[in-house]
Amino acid sequence: WQWEECVIPYWQEVGRLAERYDVVVALEPMAGDVFYNLATFKRLREHAGDRILCHVDPSHLWWQGIEIAEFVAALDGAIGFAHAKDVSFNPSALRLEGWLPSCAYDDWDNRSWSMRAIGYGHSELFWREYAIALRRGGYDGVVAIEFQEPYMTVEDGLRKSVEVMRQALPAEPPPAGNWFEMYGA
Repeated sequence: WQWEECVIPYWQEVGRLAERYDVVVALEPMAGDVFYNLATFKRLREHAGDRILCHVDPSHLWWQGIEIAEFVAALDGAIGFAHAKDVSFNPSALRLEGWLPSCAYDDWDNRSWSMRAIGYGHSELFWREYAIALRRGGYDGVVAIEFQEPYMTVEDGLRKSVEVMRQALPAEPPPAGNWFEMYGA
């Protein structure tokens, strides 16, 4: 009922408006929303049209157990925007509460996962592979750092995030058409 009576008609109209005004709409998959994984994205896009794209945010995919590089590849070029936001896991809470703990956002001792500054959940290697996956997936736009770090000051967390991303990403764009050759992707 929800999809047939609400979701599809609403997003079909959004797709028509996006076409009329020559814009795209990039939606971020998030558990609890209508669109949260590959199957729901494809279903939504099938009905709403090609102007609906995915806003890739690895932080939401990790705590759903989704493999980021495979997800990006399966989007088949339908990427509209990309975030860089890390997640760390609390193994003890994860064993007891699973991926979706029923506690307050700031109940750090009982949360199974927390949003983190880049590098405090996953290594530089992951971020380098993420950039390569995005490029292979046809995306060469901005990778924006989204910051929701609970344990560090904004200044310290952003400094660390930028440092890791500078190491993970090429210092300058390669000549057109040579990115994969230059970076061994």
